[in-house]
Amino acid sequence: MNKLSKYLEDNGIMHKFFAKKIGVSTTTLSHILKNIRMPTLKTAIRIREETKEKISVDDWVKTENTICKDEKKKKN
Repeated sequence: MNKLSKYLEDNGIMHKFFAKKIGVSTTTLSHILKNIRMPTLKTAIRIREETKEKISVDDWVKTENTICKDEKKKKN
């Protein structure tokens, strides 16, 4: 579960409502929540605003260490 999924669950926020608030489709939000896709910078900023900065833009940026771990997984 990613940080945004936990935030929505903990606050009882319906996905359909949140998707509308940040200006994306429910499908796009679902993909973000399932880590299928990353939000655009514009969407990440809207998420930050709607969560009152509980979810920062930095939460969506992969660190160099994370990228290295992802590459190892692909090779195995």
